[in-house]
This record gives sequence, C-alpha cells and structure tokens, in this order.
Amino acid sequence: MIYQYNIYRKKRGISEYCVTVTGELILPGVDIEISEVGPRDGLQSISPIMPTAAKMAWISALAAAGIPEIEVGSFVPASVLPQLADTAELVAHAKSISGLSVAVLVPNLRGAENALAVRPDKMTVPLSVSESHCLKNLKRTHEQLLAEVKGIRAAINGLPNKDRPKLEGSLSTAFGCTLEGAVPQSKVMEMAEKFGLPIFIFFFQAEDGIRDF
Repeated sequence: MIYQYNIYRKKRGISEYCVTVTGELILPGVDIEISEVGPRDGLQSISPIMPTAAKMAWISALAAAGIPEIEVGSFVPASVLPQLADTAELVAHAKSISGLSVAVLVPNLRGAENALAVRPDKMTVPLSVSESHCLKNLKRTHEQLLAEVKGIRAAINGLPNKDRPKLEGSLSTAFGCTLEGAVPQSKVMEMAEKFGLPIFIFFFQAEDGIRDF
C-alpha cells in the first residue's frame, strides 16, 4: 500500500503559514490506513513527562473518537526517552479497548523483543535513508539495522499465528537530511527494497526548503 501526500506550505507575512493538503492514490483500489502517532511522536520531543493515567485517558478518548489505530509509544531505554518509559503499560491499556489496533515503534531487536512480550498489533521499525542520520539516531549502520530486521522477523515467526503482530518499516530523511543534505531518490528506493517491509511514503514540498520529519 503506497499513498502519497503532497503538502504545500505558503508564507503569509513573517511567521504565518497556510497549509493545504492534496492526496493522490498511487495504487488505485487499495485501502487507506489511518494511524494516530501523537502519544509516541508527540510526547518524545518534549521535556515534560505526561503521567501514565493522563496518557491512558488520551488514548481512550482518541479511540472513542473513532481512530482505528494508535501508536502508543516506543520500546527504547528509559534513559534515552523517559517520556516513553511506560509504553508497556500503555499497550496493555490500549489492548483492552475493543476494536482498536495497537501500534508501537521498535528501533532494534531488543526493543522488538520487549514489545512482543506485551503483544501489540503492529510494530514499526524506523530507518533513516541517510546513513549518517541512522548512526546518530539509532547508533547503527544500515547493514546492522537490516540484520536486526531479520532477527525481528524471526522472533515474530516464532510466535503462534494469532499472536504475530504486523511488521512495517518507515523511512525518514527520505527527502533531505540535516546532516547530509540532499538524498538521492535512488537511495530511497534502494533502502525500501532492502527493508523488505510495507513502507509508507510521505512527500513534503515547501517554498522555504526541506523539512526533516
């Protein structure tokens, strides 16, 4: 499943922006999956730590609003991201909500093993197309991370079919890197093929340059 979002950002005055979003389905006839990542991506970039009870209430409210899938956290060491140290508890809470698909981010094999202990419905492995960014963000080369993806697959395949989560990959720095600058499209395609996982492709266009998500 590949869905392309084109985001056009236009300046208004000095600091105001108008954002318009157009969607183009690259592969017609496929389903579109909506996944809310706020409890993970939204919280990992701020210093204050939201209480676990407040996170649970937030997740419950999102599910009640009709969000079909929520990425509730990431299995990384608490010393690295203390904001997400309660991810296992959040998975357990979210799994109690009927009809909700519970997703988590797993940056490596150790994280995946910890995630599998609480049985999420989906695990996402991030990979930076820029190897410099991959080394800085995950402390692994492309080769090392791809080897861990094989280990994650093996760990999932070792489970009964009913307990196996969906596994997908995400490519960051696909349209520019703060460390390496421009990233060739050929490199993006190469890493997507090597990843060997379902990939979500996100296109961003801006009048004032590249934005690294």
